[in-house]
Amino acid sequence: MAEFIVETLVALPVFFLWLVVVSLLVRLFGVRLPLAPFSFAKRRSAFQILTFPQYLMIYGVLCFGCGMLIVMTVSRYLEWKYWHGPGPHC
Repeated sequence: MAEFIVETLVALPVFFLWLVVVSLLVRLFGVRLPLAPFSFAKRRSAFQILTFPQYLMIYGVLCFGCGMLIVMTVSRYLEWKYWHGPGPHC
């Protein structure tokens, strides 16, 4: 149980940091997302302005897809490194 809590406490800040990185990345292409990761209302209104392909690319691929990849990688690394869980190729 403690392992899960520690992994979550490490992985969540990494995910929120990724949301800020995505906000900075899409500004290069003219999309104005708020920089604060917890401004959900402003983020939702910014997503409503986008076309469907833009929304799918930014929210689906960058925010959720890449964010989950980063969180799962950090979680698996912590499990492997500190709790001697399954190897990184499982």
